[in-house]
This record gives sequence, structure tokens and C-alpha cells, in this order.
Amino acid sequence: MAAKERSFWSSIPGLLTGLAGVLTGVVGLLGLAFNQGWLGDGPTGGEGASAGAEVVRISVDPKSLSFEKGPAGADTETVTVTNDGTEPVTISTTVTGEDEDTFEAQDGDCTRSQIPSGASCSVEVVFDAGAGRYEAMLVVSANDDEQRQQVELTATSAGLLG
Repeated sequence: MAAKERSFWSSIPGLLTGLAGVLTGVVGLLGLAFNQGWLGDGPTGGEGASAGAEVVRISVDPKSLSFEKGPAGADTETVTVTNDGTEPVTISTTVTGEDEDTFEAQDGDCTRSQIPSGASCSVEVVFDAGAGRYEAMLVVSANDDEQRQQVELTATSAGLLG
């Protein structure tokens, strides 16, 4: 008996099935790489972090504060800092920018001790200045700048009347 000849078109389904298997494997490997933090910003922190590695990650809420000061007294707003990482962090704050002297960060419970993973603390920001519009930036750092977040500060003051 003569061997049965196969046409090019009859081999297409097998070729597509093989390519689908390869593609499924590649997608599975990429998913594993993202989940382990080897690529991107997966659950362990990304930036080459390996599974089980300690990760420093903080977040701030809100990302901006707007102050409205009347003719008397200072205006105070609160920023919540959350430790979203896997290790305790030590928080520090600074105010920078053209009008940094009109704002004061009072770290409150954020600088008294290390903040455990999943815990939050508060930073009070006080604005006190004469009439005008002011802008600055609150910089919240974890573990001596291992990770930092910024909060935009804007203020309008009516100043003193009279």
C-alpha cells in the first residue's frame, strides 16, 4: 500500500493546536512571574523582589490637602499614612517647596515607633500665614527614603482684617 499523502491544509489544525499550547504556557509563565514579583509590581512588590522578601511600601490619603484660613487662627488637616508593605516601617516627614515655611508637619503617632505591616498612623499638617495663596509638598518617607509618597499642599488665607 502506498503512503497516504497529507496536504498542507490538512496539517493546519494540528499546527494551531500546538501553537495554542505554547501560547498557554507562555501566558502561564508570565502570570507566575507577575504574581511572584519577578516582573512588574506584583504582590511581593515588584522591582525584582523575590517571593518572601520583605517589602517597604507606604500609601498616603489624601494625595492633596487644601487649606482655607480665615482672618484668625491656623487651619489643620490630617494625612493618613498606611504601611502596605510586609515589614514594619519608620516614618519621617518634611515639607518642601517655595512656601514650605507656611506649613508645619506634626508627625503625631507616625514617629513615635515603628508602624507594623497593615497599620496606619496620622500626620497633622498645620497652615498659618498672612493673606495670599501658598503651595508646598509634604514628603512622607519610610525607612530613611526606602520608599516615599508626596502630598500636594495648597492654601488660601484671608489674612488679618482691620
